[in-house]
Amino acid sequence: MNETLQILEKINSLYTNTMIFFGILVAFVGVIIPIFISWYQSRQLKIEKVNLKTELFNELISDIKEYLEKEEEKFEEKTKVIEQNFEIRANAIDGGTYHVQGNNHLEEKDFLSALESFLDAATSYIEGEDERNLQTAIRIITDNCFPEINKKDLEAKPEIKTKKEELTEKLKEINEKSRYTDTIAEINRAYDIAEKRKPKKNNSNK
Repeated sequence: MNETLQILEKINSLYTNTMIFFGILVAFVGVIIPIFISWYQSRQLKIEKVNLKTELFNELISDIKEYLEKEEEKFEEKTKVIEQNFEIRANAIDGGTYHVQGNNHLEEKDFLSALESFLDAATSYIEGEDERNLQTAIRIITDNCFPEINKKDLEAKPEIKTKKEELTEKLKEINEKSRYTDTIAEINRAYDIAEKRKPKKNNSNK
């Protein structure tokens, strides 16, 4: 009888301990695990937010870089245009300076110096895209300067031939629809005639 009671007590004690264990297990599963899941999800959310911020920041940096590169290209293009326009205007101004020099030499009857100045003026006018004054300079070269130049003058100043050839080459570059063909021929003809002309007696250019 006593042995039976002892066995029953042990069974009851084991059952009680088992129920306590399962109670603790249920508490762990029901309370601890949800807390852990909540913590893990919160941590993942923070990581995702950090990654999203990093991605957005990198995209922003990339967009800014692309914008700055495009603006830099536009600035360089505008700078090139400004430089080109400045160079064109500078050449036109140089043409005007040579033109004034040529007029002064003509007044002094120094036709050889005048010819050189107007050859320089005409070449600068081409580079300065000033065709109106170019036409004037060429007319003075062929009508006022070369007729007063002789073989001795050209031998004394061989750079006249070089500058004449430079001018005719520049004219060929802008000779669209042959609009300067006759002009080029006229300049060469005027030079050839001057090259064969004998010096006049008491010529001021001797």
